[in-house]
Amino acid sequence: MNKETLKIGKNTYKVHHTPVNHILMDIDGQFNSISNRERLLINPFNGCSHKCLFCFTNNRFNNSTFRLFRENNIITVLKNIAEVLAKQLDEKRLDGLVYLSPSTDPFQLLNSRYNVTETILSELTKRNIPFALSTKGRISGTAIDYLTGNSRSFAEISILTLDDEVRKKLVRGEAISTESQLNLIDTLTKRGIRTIARIDPVYPYINDDKDMLKELIEKLKALNVRTIISSCAKIPVITEAKNMEDLKAFNSNLIERYNTLYNYRDSEFIYADINYRMSIFRFLKSICAEKNMDFRLCLEYDNRGISLDKRL
Repeated sequence: MNKETLKIGKNTYKVHHTPVNHILMDIDGQFNSISNRERLLINPFNGCSHKCLFCFTNNRFNNSTFRLFRENNIITVLKNIAEVLAKQLDEKRLDGLVYLSPSTDPFQLLNSRYNVTETILSELTKRNIPFALSTKGRISGTAIDYLTGNSRSFAEISILTLDDEVRKKLVRGEAISTESQLNLIDTLTKRGIRTIARIDPVYPYINDDKDMLKELIEKLKALNVRTIISSCAKIPVITEAKNMEDLKAFNSNLIERYNTLYNYRDSEFIYADINYRMSIFRFLKSICAEKNMDFRLCLEYDNRGISLDKRL
């Protein structure tokens, strides 16, 4: 990608190339993610350098800046997001928490340059608003201090496998190693920070080995994690062919196996067979029950739209 500038609408933006391709953008007007008083979802970055397999960010969203990332590998940094958020929070009361981030990682590589996430946390801390951080990256010391100072806030660490070579094929960007993730969890829990582990998603035939999953949960229990969240990988319809091709990094036979297993689709996603999903989730829940840990699912439904949590 050799462009030095690009135009979006009426505006022209300089393309920066270090540490990854990105542009800096100001939000105009209201911050649209504030939709109710229960919860606020924030993506400080439109695009993500972790490049996880089947990631919704790489595949799903159709606004101009997410398309920019998907088509040209350019991340948009919303540089004034904390300022806009602070103004709006002063005008409109929020009773719930702020979640960073539903679609992109708040501690991806660009955050170490611009500290956008820490600036947001500073504004939330001033107003005593609780927040949740969800990441595969390295939470900064400043952010850990903010977490420590707010007992209603918590962290979610997405840890997919104990095999770091497998992790590198699932998270193809610059997220931290499995060992570093475990060390981060240890640091957080020792600081008294509520820490949730996300084995999320489970990729069939890749990170679904039951012995490995049991060992992972045992390690997390030893680090004082009390809650596990999981899901099964969904294939975004919009880039189905590319996603299936990416499976060759593991085994050329996986494409055929996924074509057989993924037997239900809607307008957005293709889903693994319901019996496979229920088998994995029941296994994970049983191990968590043995360890006196909570287990929950994230956005898992059957073909009728009924939450699978109700069927476990």
